[in-house]
Amino acid sequence: MRNYILLFISMSFLINLNVHSSPRDATDHEQCDWSKQKESIDNIFSDIKENIIGRSFKDLLSDSLQKSQIVVIGESHIEALPKQIITNNIDLLYNNDFKYIAIEMINKTSQPELTQFCQGKITKDEFRTTWEDNWSYTDQTDNYLNFIHEACARGIKVIAVDERDNPDLLKQTDSEENNWRNRRMAQNIIDIHNTDSGNILFLTGSIHAFNISLNNASPVIKSFVGNSSALLDIKKGLPNINITSINIKTSFPLTNTNERCADYNKLKKLKTLFPNKNYILFQGSSLIPFDYIYIKLK
Repeated sequence: MRNYILLFISMSFLINLNVHSSPRDATDHEQCDWSKQKESIDNIFSDIKENIIGRSFKDLLSDSLQKSQIVVIGESHIEALPKQIITNNIDLLYNNDFKYIAIEMINKTSQPELTQFCQGKITKDEFRTTWEDNWSYTDQTDNYLNFIHEACARGIKVIAVDERDNPDLLKQTDSEENNWRNRRMAQNIIDIHNTDSGNILFLTGSIHAFNISLNNASPVIKSFVGNSSALLDIKKGLPNINITSINIKTSFPLTNTNERCADYNKLKKLKTLFPNKNYILFQGSSLIPFDYIYIKLK
């Protein structure tokens, strides 16, 4: 029960922070006074313009898979694009020796059912119940299950790494919960790597995929995200391997500052800066803490 309460509280907080935002009502769209936060907003847009990469996303993904033993995809759970990209690039993963896809979405205790689904011992509809008992973003269930099915059909193992149902999580303070989950997900991925030399793709929420220290993040962001990320914890445990983080979005990316302007407004402004682009691809910075960010604009 506490698990569902935590998920509800987390979603409410995310909506208030505009971390997982999508266009909402008109009054929300109109509550953006750029002048009151001009410096932080301008710095973010300046970083994006200065760090644009003139290559295709497919080339970036291919290059990252060739050079890295672990690639972390940071997603907004309500968006279809990250799952669709994985589905469309299963062969690319397989050809680059990515033997595992680690996922935040389902708890480690449900691995037996996940394995049964992968082995064809239970149907998609039968597994759907287990999935949706674990994961509240049910609008995206089919997109998640599609890439899992395609990965398993290609011989890629899909591994559950989160432990939201672990009794030890109940012992954590509110501010420590994400830190605890990050450490557990990281350790489970480290264990996979140490057991098998195969490469790993890790699909997780953006807040777990930060690749830059949050020491200079705003207090509001720190209070929700925690003081680290699963990716940074993986790096601590595996300091000698190459790890790349890619944030895939159809909305404005998560930054380490808290602006009152809704992501809808920031995305609208971004589209005016790149009016002829279907997407933009850019390197991260201290303000947008991922290695690379891909935003689909149209």
